[in-house]
Parts: sequence; structure tokens; C-alpha cells
Amino acid sequence: MSEDTYAGRRARIASILDPSTVFVSDVDIELAKEVVRSKKPHSTLSYSSALKIHSGCVHPQTSSTIFTPLRISWILPSNVLCTTFMIMASGAGSKNLITASQIMNQTYNTAHYYANRNTSNPDSNLKIGLSYIAAVSSSILTSTSLENFARKSSNPALFRMFNPFVAVAVGTSVNMGCMRSSEIFVGVEVFEGGESR
Repeated sequence: MSEDTYAGRRARIASILDPSTVFVSDVDIELAKEVVRSKKPHSTLSYSSALKIHSGCVHPQTSSTIFTPLRISWILPSNVLCTTFMIMASGAGSKNLITASQIMNQTYNTAHYYANRNTSNPDSNLKIGLSYIAAVSSSILTSTSLENFARKSSNPALFRMFNPFVAVAVGTSVNMGCMRSSEIFVGVEVFEGGESR
């Protein structure tokens, strides 16, 4: 699969997002690492299949296996669960449920961002913790404020309908900005043909 064209890059991303990589065993991941490293197919695994498993399950810089629920291929199912909970909590109008749903969502997002981070610029645990607190606080503040508006509004359903989406947009923007700030301000290592640039 060549990444020289837009279609090729799109096909590669689709293969990384393939949910089947969630169910790949540790033995198959280790075999995929070896096939990708040697660039020679194995009797039970082709190079293209190994590359798909490697790209979806192995961190590109550390070569460590990414914890299953934090793999790129798991982002869609996990976000469906989180979004369903946030919508149900908002519809119920319960601040406790709204708060719990926002904590769950931002906890998953922070863990996912950390597991798939660029390791060119290591971040301290303090920075990661502060990013998490900022994301959770901003999403809870946004969602509970919108719930307060909903309770005072003549049309509370309208506010509650948009509540989870606005809160996630705010919380994720804060989370992404904080978690990725070193990549934004310092930069990242870029490799071309195996050489660092």
C-alpha cells in the first residue's frame, strides 16, 4: 500500500482503524513486529497483514504494544459508548450523571492521547495530570453551566440536546491543547527514509 497518493494514505488510515486489530493476540503482534522489522513475510502472516497489525497495535516510536482499549481501532467503539452515556445523562438532566459522563469521556481521551503520543518530547507526569484536570474541569463546567441554562429556559430540551457535544468540544480542545503543547511549541522528530530530520 503506497502512501504516495491521497488514496493510498486514506487506505492506510482505514486499515489502521479496522476494528479487527482490537482482537489481535500478543503472539500475533510480536510476529507482526518481526515481519515488519525483517520485511520478510512469515508462513502464516503476509507483510501487508503484518504492517496493518503493527500500525494499529504498536507505538511507532517506542515499539511497545499499545494497551487494547487505547488502540486507534478502539476509538470508534469507545466513543460510541461514551457519547451514548453523555447523551443519556444530559437528557435526564442529572448534574451527577452529566459530571460522571464527562469524567469518563475525558479520562478515556487522556489515556488514549497518552498511549498514542509522540515521544520526541517527553512530558512530565505533572503536565499530564494538569492536562487531565484542565480537560475534566472545563468539560464539567461547560456541561453543568448548560444544564443550568436548560433548567431556566423555556425550552430545556434544546440546551440538553447540544450539551454533550459542546462540553466535549471544549474539554477535548483543552485536553488536546495541553497534552500536545510540547509537540506544537517544540516540534516533533520527523523521519524520512529512516533518517531523523
